Amino acid sequence: MRSAGPAAAVAVTPLVVVLHLTIRSITGRLSDAEKYVQTVDKLYLSTIETLATAIEAKDGVTSDHIRRVQKFAIGLAKALGVADEKTIKAINAAALLHDTGKLAVPEHILNKPGKLTALEFEQMKLHVDVGADILSAIDFPYPVVPIVRAHHENWDGTGYPRGLKGEEIPIGARILSVVDCYDALTSDRPYRAALTDAEAMKIVLERRGKMCDPDVVDTFVRVYREIAAEVMEPVPHQEALSKIGRAISAPQPPPPTVVTEIRADAPDDLLAIVSLSRVVSGEATFGDAAALATAHLSRILADTTCAFFIHDAGSGHLVARHATGEHAAALRGMSIGMGERLSGWVAACRQTITNSDAALDLLRS
Repeated sequence: MRSAGPAAAVAVTPLVVVLHLTIRSITGRLSDAEKYVQTVDKLYLSTIETLATAIEAKDGVTSDHIRRVQKFAIGLAKALGVADEKTIKAINAAALLHDTGKLAVPEHILNKPGKLTALEFEQMKLHVDVGADILSAIDFPYPVVPIVRAHHENWDGTGYPRGLKGEEIPIGARILSVVDCYDALTSDRPYRAALTDAEAMKIVLERRGKMCDPDVVDTFVRVYREIAAEVMEPVPHQEALSKIGRAISAPQPPPPTVVTEIRADAPDDLLAIVSLSRVVSGEATFGDAAALATAHLSRILADTTCAFFIHDAGSGHLVARHATGEHAAALRGMSIGMGERLSGWVAACRQTITNSDAALDLLRS
């Protein structure tokens, strides 16, 4: 066996140098690429965060709410052992964007100082699918949309919009369900003051195994104080975001003063003008609607007498609440029992009559 001589060493040395330089160049490019990805990722999330806080301002809450939800969600995910980088990034983005669909909900429902009606709640529920559909237009490199679409699903299957249950619900949505509930309860809202930590945690525990994943709740109870103690970075452009919140919560100016009383025997045209002014100002009454209708009828049919009867629940009678025309004075305030005379029969039988004798109502021969 022969050992390599000096000539062989001289021949190999340039190859080693070239290989070293090549590896160094590749490593440098990879490092630059990684820094670029990190910079773009940071810019991307900063943009999402700013837009998301603007959306939250429309909901009448402070911009800190969404950032606290984000911090709690990431901290809780790590405490639960979620290690997949894409899942963590998806939870991070979804925590910021889960209420995007509230842009489609009227502000009087979002900020209502009381319990929503059944119809209002149905409108509120639409924000989940609306938000998920909006975000579907963005090509996220991680599963944000499934989390957003499922963040109001319940562990026992009673949630919306799909009625998912248990582990059918993405872990990110199960985490959001707990932390969003807790932070909402401990924040001031238009319809109530913030609850204490103890009061809020009692409600969260009541939802364990029903609305919320038991394991997620138990872990949150164990670590939420540690997560809460972490200092949040200041919100960029806080003053601009505060202006949005102030604009949303600003009291509405009172409607312009309009004439509220007018004599019943005033000319029909004047009654119509006053009624129209009330409609425009948002203060329209039944009498205003009736006045506008009769004014229009009088232009079509000259010398018309018109009366509007309303059923009085207390007496069970029909009462003429509005009347215009030549015989209006005789009709105003008239009371007719259900089934009696002409109008009483029409109301009782729910059938129309045309070209009948008005004397049947006036009891004139």
